[in-house]
Amino acid sequence: MAKKKKKKKKKKKQKLNMKLLLIIALVVGGIGVIGGGALYYQGSWRATRNINSGLEAMKEGDYRLAKKYFGRVLYRQPDNVVVYDNLLKTYDHIVPVSQVEARELFNERNAVMMSRAKNLPASEENYASLIDEMYIAARITDREEYPRQILQICTEIERRFPNTSDLYAEAMLYKGLSTLRLRDAEMTDDLRIDGRIYFPGEEDLIEHIELVPGSDEGWAYLAFGRLAVARRLGLEGRVGQEAKNLQHANTTYKEAVAKNPDGPATSLMVLRDLYLQKIVQNGEIQNDRTRISQDEIDALEARLQASLDHVESIILVDPGSMPIKVQELLMYFRRVDFENGQDRAVALLNAYLADEPEDLRFRLALADLYYAMKNYDAASEAVSEVLGADQKPISLESLEQYDYRLTAASLDFEIAHALWAEADESDKDAYFDAMIERRGGLDDLMSGDKDNVVALNADARIEMGQGNYREAANAFERLIFIANDPSAMVYRNAAICLERIGQQGLALERLAAAVEAEPMQLDHYLAKASMEGRLRRIDEGIRTLESLPAGIQRNNEAVQEVMASLELLKRTENNTGFEGISDPVLRVIGQADNEMKAANPDRAIQLLRDVAATMDPVDVRLLISMAQVESSRGNVDVAVQLLDDALVIEPGNERIEQIRRRVAASDILELVREEALGISDDPDSREARENLFIAFNALAAQQNQIADELEISGQLKASAEARDIASRAELEMQSLEPTILTSAPSENAGLFSIQFERASEAED
Repeated sequence: MAKKKKKKKKKKKQKLNMKLLLIIALVVGGIGVIGGGALYYQGSWRATRNINSGLEAMKEGDYRLAKKYFGRVLYRQPDNVVVYDNLLKTYDHIVPVSQVEARELFNERNAVMMSRAKNLPASEENYASLIDEMYIAARITDREEYPRQILQICTEIERRFPNTSDLYAEAMLYKGLSTLRLRDAEMTDDLRIDGRIYFPGEEDLIEHIELVPGSDEGWAYLAFGRLAVARRLGLEGRVGQEAKNLQHANTTYKEAVAKNPDGPATSLMVLRDLYLQKIVQNGEIQNDRTRISQDEIDALEARLQASLDHVESIILVDPGSMPIKVQELLMYFRRVDFENGQDRAVALLNAYLADEPEDLRFRLALADLYYAMKNYDAASEAVSEVLGADQKPISLESLEQYDYRLTAASLDFEIAHALWAEADESDKDAYFDAMIERRGGLDDLMSGDKDNVVALNADARIEMGQGNYREAANAFERLIFIANDPSAMVYRNAAICLERIGQQGLALERLAAAVEAEPMQLDHYLAKASMEGRLRRIDEGIRTLESLPAGIQRNNEAVQEVMASLELLKRTENNTGFEGISDPVLRVIGQADNEMKAANPDRAIQLLRDVAATMDPVDVRLLISMAQVESSRGNVDVAVQLLDDALVIEPGNERIEQIRRRVAASDILELVREEALGISDDPDSREARENLFIAFNALAAQQNQIADELEISGQLKASAEARDIASRAELEMQSLEPTILTSAPSENAGLFSIQFERASEAED
């Protein structure tokens, strides 16, 4: 009985425990439901309140505040369609106050667009707008961050969309192009078992073409990529692989042209390929003119010009719809068509701006073209439109607008500099003040930063214009050192200044760099060939001009004049006749030069006078040559008068003024001293002594070279005089050397060159 009672008590106790647990569970569950409901209600209420507050802020025009409200909701509800729509609208109305804010908000806007695409149900429209914008940003800015973002978007599209969708096919195109852009250094790394090399992104482009068999962009970039692989293999010396891949690339090239003969992308690909062939051909001509026949040169030039005409006709149909193609074509106008390229570029830009008048990037490009054509009024008008444009709301163009504004201000300074340089003496002061004012405007945009490429270029141009060539050369060299990609004009200006301070070798290197930077710009070839002539590298100068298109060689007066001068120098050097020279002025100058070498100055001056008597006005080249002969005869006053007559015809010609100063000087050493010391503000400073030492070094080298040439031609008296000048210059150097040259390398480029030359001679 006792045991049964215990069992009943135990069962009763267990039953009570179950009830208690059930009660507790019900209480906790009730609290959870109530709390969860309260939290849900509170969260929903907060979201609604923030959305309403954001909408109210938008009505009041406070889009920055509205952005904050919508951002709070998006943090908790990343799938809220209403919030995404309104949040993106706020960016369309926010005007940044600085470039930093513009970049931050542009990146933030892109992140919102990416979040919308990821978190909402798969929508081609959401992804398409994002990837198209990133592609435009990648092409315009050439920054690597945008191709990287494109690859991320393409990965999402591959994951969420079937390969039958249009968006998927477009993503494969962008993925291939972005991969090629980011992995260009790996162009020839992917060797397959069949001996073919796949460029980065090739498989993506192939997949794109399989999905869109007639794709203009796809076929164009596939062909271009395969051609680039073959060229790279050739540069790497992998001849066997080059031949195999070139055959495959040519097949793709022909197929691309056959499928889209009038496609904008394919036509540009053809133009790009022909242009690269022309660059290679120019290099071969520079190395060995005999390797390329004139028929080959003419044939390639004709194909290149025809291709340029074809692309132009296609893009001019609707330029506003293809800004990237317009951008590419503008580059080829200047590099392919020497004669009319600038006029054609202006016509294309005006056609584009008629469709897209608010595009500041192309407005600035138009201003730059007008400046290059010396149409300063039109250039100033276009620059003013860029500088005066209202800041745009958050977008890629809003971000780039800060750089456009700085570039426009820099161009505004260049225009003011050109007007000052070309002004009459009576107007120079006013133009100088205007130029300095523009320079101050640059400081305002750069917050006073003096050590960047824009500031250095402006300061170098001012120093150059004032004749302070050493300071200008130092500024240009500093600019070249810190700039990622100096412009050809920077190299050209550096060369001018370097030559003026006796650094002819480095100046020629800078001109070669200008040709490399803009290999189809005529002025660079003329400047390089002219300097090669002055340095007596006559054959090199002739090869430089022979690398130009045959039509330019035949029809361009400037090219013909420089070529004739080089041929005259060559005939003079070789003591050959001048019958083959068509220019009567150059012919008689050559004959007079030969008479001077034969110690017949009277005969030389008579030859020059006979030709001068037939001219009205007399050719400036004749006046200069007559002045030099009269100076050698001791008739200094007559020589100075002849040079004054030349300056009347060509006022402000620095070369004539420099010759006049030398002719008028009683002692060439004193003239050199005056010019060298005039560069520095303090003639007693170390800088002044360094300038003087470098100038005397250049004079000694020059006079020794002249003495050697005179001695070979039998003019022993003139040779002795040149040797005497060189000896006196060397004595001046010896007196300066203890305080100038030290064992430590000099920071002065001219002195360092002398130290390096002496060290090399010591080793030999």
